[in-house]
Amino acid sequence: MKTAKQCKLLILLLCSLITVNQAAAHGLSMTSAEIALRHDKHISLTIRTSLSDLFARMLWPEKPASLLHLASGDNKTLTLFRQQLNHLFTAKMPVYSGKISLDSQRARLPGIQQLRKMLQKEIAGKVLKNHKGKHEHGEQDRQNYLVAYIDGFLLAGDRADNPRELQVQFPTELGDILVSYVEPKVQTLTKGKQHTFYRQLLY
Repeated sequence: MKTAKQCKLLILLLCSLITVNQAAAHGLSMTSAEIALRHDKHISLTIRTSLSDLFARMLWPEKPASLLHLASGDNKTLTLFRQQLNHLFTAKMPVYSGKISLDSQRARLPGIQQLRKMLQKEIAGKVLKNHKGKHEHGEQDRQNYLVAYIDGFLLAGDRADNPRELQVQFPTELGDILVSYVEPKVQTLTKGKQHTFYRQLLY
């Protein structure tokens, strides 16, 4: 027979497992932003976000009534949606180094036909989930997430007036965001006669 202390420990363990599972599920559904600084001046961001969640949060005058209306609309409708996405990832998402904004900020997005296929796949996935009675996000959902690439350059300036602090104002349409930052070490390797060697200290 379990003691009161053992029962308490069992309850705490079950609660922690539930919390971990909830966090993992939430992490799967979150928007992710991967930020990389290359050559000390080139900033690139990779945004991955749910198309259906993003569409639901976005507002513009000619917005279709539903995701189905958007997917079945003509190229003009999808072109307008793509323009709204471009506006979201540039004008509504300023990137700064100190007080200086990113130079030549641009967004690379899927083309019109690729967007249409992604929307159709998203709708088909929702129909299948509703049939099975499952509504939570999973790893399969992320495979159909919208991927946007944003890049630009940090302008040179007086470090005293322009501190090396990167700031990104993510628009609320992206929801909760899981952000990661890296500074890749890039080397140009000279081709050898027999081998080309790469060496990197690991910490």
